[in-house]
Amino acid sequence: MTAKRQIGTGLGLFISKELVENMGGKIRVYSKPKVGTTFIICIPTTALPTQPQSEQQLSISDNLIPRIKSQRLTTIVADDSAFNVSLVCNFYSKIGVKVLATANNGQLAFEKYVDLVHNRTNPDVITLDIDMPIMDGKQVCEKIRQYERERNLKRAIIILISGNYEEEDMRNLLLKNKESGESQADCFLKKPLVFEELCWTLYRYGYLSSTRTRRCERESD
Repeated sequence: MTAKRQIGTGLGLFISKELVENMGGKIRVYSKPKVGTTFIICIPTTALPTQPQSEQQLSISDNLIPRIKSQRLTTIVADDSAFNVSLVCNFYSKIGVKVLATANNGQLAFEKYVDLVHNRTNPDVITLDIDMPIMDGKQVCEKIRQYERERNLKRAIIILISGNYEEEDMRNLLLKNKESGESQADCFLKKPLVFEELCWTLYRYGYLSSTRTRRCERESD
């Protein structure tokens, strides 16, 4: 027996739009035929502190951003949503991280990474959406790690981002290679991406002390 396809009246989206606008927010829609539709809701609110006082009580604007800017980091940003690519690139521009390349699928992201390495412009950070077509973010991550091992390259910091997984799941499963158990990505950030969390991530993973060493090594080659 074939189930009859049910088609809605369209009231759900209208009601959602009204509720969001009543809260002073906006709803955005991005759609591609035969691909899918993404709805993004932005509602103004008061930001809560994203970092405990114990981490040297660094202020995002006064202390942390200038320190990150001084490192002159570079990155690749890969996401199949043009809006998300634009958002992440905008965040990076605020903290002085240069975007060397962008990609809308995993295969293209890996190809651009290889091209950059061949041109001796190895990216410091690689930002990958997990759910991308052709090759997902975790597969790209594994290929990059293999490429680094085979050529004895410095490990890039790989940040996986997604709105479809919980942080605990990522720590226990998706960040590790199932066969070797080795960590593939360095960290996971949940969508919608929060600017402050991105800043703290770059700070936590050692760039304030180690980037200068990597840059000097590249310059001396």
